[in-house]
Amino acid sequence: MKLAVRTSSGPYAIGLFDQDHNLLAERQAGGGGPRQSVPGVLLQECLREIDQAIDVVDEVIVDVGPGGLSSTRVGVSFANAISYGMRLKLFGGSALRMQMYDVRVNCRTPVLSMRPAPGGQSIWAFFEGLDLTASGCSSPDDVIAQHQKSFGTITVVGPMRRLKCHFEYTGAIFLNIESPSLESMLKSPRISPQRDGNACFLEPINSADGASR
Repeated sequence: MKLAVRTSSGPYAIGLFDQDHNLLAERQAGGGGPRQSVPGVLLQECLREIDQAIDVVDEVIVDVGPGGLSSTRVGVSFANAISYGMRLKLFGGSALRMQMYDVRVNCRTPVLSMRPAPGGQSIWAFFEGLDLTASGCSSPDDVIAQHQKSFGTITVVGPMRRLKCHFEYTGAIFLNIESPSLESMLKSPRISPQRDGNACFLEPINSADGASR
């Protein structure tokens, strides 16, 4: 069984999937107090729903951002710890790629996937089909204007309110995605962990250098 962990944006979410990628149980952090925002508690609730023990999990996939640095570290640290303690396979997924997969099924234009960065900037990745062809960190309006001029119609995805984009671009389609779906984590190319001795671990994406992953 696969465990998906998302904490980089929006409410924390945990999902359990079978080997055919069917969602068996999902929990999001709600209004039940701080305890209900702990990934371990959400996992316990998912296991209780399907009447299974933790040892049915053999793989962990975690959203490594870019997103809120502190919140992303919560999920990545949890995934690192549980995979090490239980000797589970560990993989990461880029929130930029996951956002693209969330819209690609109904979208035929190039996709500009964006996440907020400090100082009014955005970390972004540009996709033609499923291929990532460019990435970086710059002003949301600058990167939208640059790609819209070069490609004509493009689809811009991300948390629009937090990106503070202007919407006057002819030919740009804006789709608000506050948090990528858990299902998109299983579709997205996986980021392999680093190794230190016998331990494998992932690090959050928090700069333009990680946007191409």
